[in-house]
Amino acid sequence: MNVYQIMKDTSNASNVFAVNVTKSSDEAMLLLEQGFEGVQTINAMSEKEAMDLFFNSNSSSVMMSTSSFLTDDTKVVANYGIITSTIVSGTNIFRDMLAGVRDIVGGNSQTYMNKLEDLKDQAMNELKKKAIRLDCNAIISVSIDTEEISAQGKGMLMITATGTAVKVQV
Repeated sequence: MNVYQIMKDTSNASNVFAVNVTKSSDEAMLLLEQGFEGVQTINAMSEKEAMDLFFNSNSSSVMMSTSSFLTDDTKVVANYGIITSTIVSGTNIFRDMLAGVRDIVGGNSQTYMNKLEDLKDQAMNELKKKAIRLDCNAIISVSIDTEEISAQGKGMLMITATGTAVKVQV
């Protein structure tokens, strides 16, 4: 297990890095001198795991709404523009066969419904990560689009989530 310092650029919040301070703190010190700030210390096996833990732990603080406002007592103080997340996933042959049977006899395909729900959650989490990179605490006007991509007998599911990244004051 290594210790990582999450560093954020104070002049460009989208620049976020995980620095392994177990090996050496020189890189973290250099980033501090260049205008970065240490925002969190995380124990992880890899830089990717440290970044995932950072975003996952902070994603619960990002508010979301399908409307252009959150609540009556929140005020948008900064608008950072539209952010988009797209997740594409293949379906497998067994799921396709089961769905084909459902098409013939009727009924819902719980397998596909579960897969779509999982993809939607992934897309929403990616939106939150993008908002965190922009130093935003909310996403408004969230929209989700679902598509099926088919070619040469192979099916893929695509979920696109879109919203406006904002900073709100409660």
